[in-house]
Amino acid sequence: MIVRFEKSTTIGFYEWFCVAACLVSVACCILNCPQALAQPVESFSGFYRISVDILPVHTEPSEDAPVSFNLLKNMEIQPVNSTQAEGFQWFEIKINGDSFWLKQKDLSNNKTYVDTTYERTEEVFFNSSNSDKKILVNKETRILILYEKNNNTWSEKKRYNVGLGDFSGKRLSTKLTFQPRTCLVLMKDNVFKMYEKPLAKFPDAQKAIAVVFVDKDTKNITVYESISGKWVKRDNQYKSGDKIIFSTALVWFYDDKFNIIYNDDIFPKRVKGDRRTPEGIYYIADINPVSRYGRDPDTGEGLPSFLISYPNQMDAWRGLTDGRICIKEYNRITEAIEHREVPPQNTPLGSLIMIHGGGETDWTAGCVALSNRDMKELASEIELHTPVFIK
Repeated sequence: MIVRFEKSTTIGFYEWFCVAACLVSVACCILNCPQALAQPVESFSGFYRISVDILPVHTEPSEDAPVSFNLLKNMEIQPVNSTQAEGFQWFEIKINGDSFWLKQKDLSNNKTYVDTTYERTEEVFFNSSNSDKKILVNKETRILILYEKNNNTWSEKKRYNVGLGDFSGKRLSTKLTFQPRTCLVLMKDNVFKMYEKPLAKFPDAQKAIAVVFVDKDTKNITVYESISGKWVKRDNQYKSGDKIIFSTALVWFYDDKFNIIYNDDIFPKRVKGDRRTPEGIYYIADINPVSRYGRDPDTGEGLPSFLISYPNQMDAWRGLTDGRICIKEYNRITEAIEHREVPPQNTPLGSLIMIHGGGETDWTAGCVALSNRDMKELASEIELHTPVFIK
């Protein structure tokens, strides 16, 4: 006997019942297992920059999961996954291979934003704190500017030449020129030559890597580079003060002279022992009344020095995401900064970044150094918690 099964063209009550039961079973499984909805994040473009002061992070996608640390303003995150739990959508971020979670409502309600520019750091600096004095250190020009507040407006009171960490880039200023046209020739081995007249050609052209022409009449700066033995004009149009970046040098023409930082190690401080000067917004965290660096030029006694609040919250975030410090160290640093205390000085990020006397050349291990007479004058103006912006 042969039994033949034919494909039915209609579905009976029993088949509908089975299908419905399966759908109910799947729905119950999803409700009881929110992780089953995990899926790639589609609504993100690149990364987020946090726009609020505090954003709680959870160790699991749950309201009851303990908060291990907070994200703070301008810190960057990049979600890698999403899931549904407890009626919320949660986003996963990875830090050194570990997973942490943020609620979508925390992101959206606090107006955290995607792929937008940072606030202007200078505006944040001048709008922060109630101090009537502020310090700005420009690493490129090696200048410290003391600002004073009068009638709610900030004005420059005094500027000082400074030295930085000896791995903060070597600065060179060429001689002043008042000619309408001048050019700077960058030679190999960090040698530079300046000519104060138009040149159709110049000596040792075969050893040059770039030429920067300045025309004061038209206010134009033109750059040529030697590429494979041929001179190629850059498309960029530069103005006075613009930074012109080469592979081993940073050049700008300002106040009738060329300024050059002539090595490629001009990055901010990141780790203990790198002998670099940090960058960011800080404050005077402590004052040493008698430092070993610098002597009063009139009495011979030791001058004061100012401890800068390095590492700050952004230094801590970079250290955490790069794996140099742990969450416990991150929390210690961010909590100290929040309370305007001395941040921990015993982490792998480094410590004891100070403003002190002893000379204005780049000889320090990352500090900002002034001449002794300038340091004595500055010390009479500064008090605890004075804001410091190093850029």
